Amino acid sequence: VYAAALEQGYQPFSLLVDAGVVQAQSWVPVNSDGRALGLIPLREALALSRNQATANLMAALGPSSVKALCERLGFVSALPEVPSLALGSG
Repeated sequence: VYAAALEQGYQPFSLLVDAGVVQAQSWVPVNSDGRALGLIPLREALALSRNQATANLMAALGPSSVKALCERLGFVSALPEVPSLALGSG
């Protein structure tokens, strides 16, 4: 997800939303610590492995762009184009 974001022009200091947002029907990702940090830089979201920020970034990028990057990197398993792909559902 983060590599796809950098490919699309995001920068390490780009702000992401680390807060709960319904992603698909009823899927609401949560952070392991149960807290939302609000706006945080991309580099911090990656370093801290913030699930909500990652899921929101995936929503902005679109699962198809992340899947396409994975395929270019050599992933051969079928990856679903779903929001939960951001957190490893594929």
